[in-house]
Amino acid sequence: MRGGNRSIAMALAAMVVGAGCHSGQPAAREPEPATQAAARPTTQPTAQALLLPGSPLLTPPPLPDTTIALVVYLTQGNGDTVEKKMADTRNGQQAIPGQRDDVLMTIAWDPPYPSLDSLVITRRGLVPVTEHLAFRGSFNYHYDKNHVAGTVQPHDSAQRAYDQSFPSNVFAFNEMELLVRSLPFTQGLSVVAPLFSEVDRDLEMDTLTVLGPDTSSAGHGGNGWMVRFADPAIVARFVIDRTSRAIMSSEIFPRKTEMRLRYVPS
Repeated sequence: MRGGNRSIAMALAAMVVGAGCHSGQPAAREPEPATQAAARPTTQPTAQALLLPGSPLLTPPPLPDTTIALVVYLTQGNGDTVEKKMADTRNGQQAIPGQRDDVLMTIAWDPPYPSLDSLVITRRGLVPVTEHLAFRGSFNYHYDKNHVAGTVQPHDSAQRAYDQSFPSNVFAFNEMELLVRSLPFTQGLSVVAPLFSEVDRDLEMDTLTVLGPDTSSAGHGGNGWMVRFADPAIVARFVIDRTSRAIMSSEIFPRKTEMRLRYVPS
C-alpha cells in the first residue's frame, strides 16, 4: 500500500501523449472489467454535488512527513501491449515550521520530463495556499478562495502577472489525488471539483466518482475501494485502502488513445 500524490503526472501525461485538453472529446478507451461494472450502484445519482475547499464531505488522510519514489510505466496500445518504463517520479509531503495547520506537497519528475511542483495546502479542508511549478517555465500562484494571483513565465517568454477570479472557490489541480483519498466511501457518490490548472492557467470542472468496493482478482485484501477521476484530457482509476486511505493502485488512460500509464513503487 502507498500514499503520495501523482496529480502532476496527469498533466504531464496529457502533454506527453498529445492527448490535449479540449471539451467534448470522446470518452477514453478505458477497460471496464466485469468487476467494475458490478461495483456500479443500481441507481444513478440524480445530481452531482459541487465539491469545494473546506467541504464537510472531505475526510483528509493523515499527512506525515514522507517521500515515495515511483516508476511510471507506459503501454502504447493499438496492438502494442508491451509495458515500458516512461519516467521516475518522487512525491513528498512535509510539515512547515511555524505553520502546523499547513503541509508542503512536492511532486518531482526526473528527465526526460523534468518538473517540480511545490504546493502548500491546509491539512483541514485541503484549501490551497501557494504553489510554485517549474515545468516548461516557472509559475507562481497565491490562492485566496475564488481568486488566484501570481506570476507566470512560460519557456522562452517574459514573466508576466496573473490575476483571475472564478465563479467558485477552487482547489489546485495537483490536489486531485488527495481529493480522491478524502471522499467518503459511498458507492455511487459523484461530485464535481473546480480544479485550477497551473499549466493552462484556467479552471477545470472535473468529476470524481466512488465506484464501490474493489472486487477484482487483485482484491487488495477486500479492503480496497475504486474511485474514478475524469477530465477532458484523461480518465484515471484508483484503488484506495479503506483503512489508511493510501493509494493501493492507480492507472491513467489518456483520451483519444489506447494508452495506459501505471504507477509502481520503485
